[in-house]
Amino acid sequence: MQEIKIRKAKETDIKSIDKLLFEVHKVHSDVRPDLFKQGAKKYTDEELIAIINNDKTPVFVA
Repeated sequence: MQEIKIRKAKETDIKSIDKLLFEVHKVHSDVRPDLFKQGAKKYTDEELIAIINNDKTPVFVA
């Protein structure tokens, strides 16, 4: 069994976080295109940088 390491996200993780955000958004936009724009994501990279660098909004990656 492979051990999964969990750690706080870094700015270098944004590319992978973006991929996940697009996948999650696609699930929503496929079901509710009236509410969710196709090909979008919830946060811009600039917003992600601010979130990742703010100790009050911890983000963890595995």
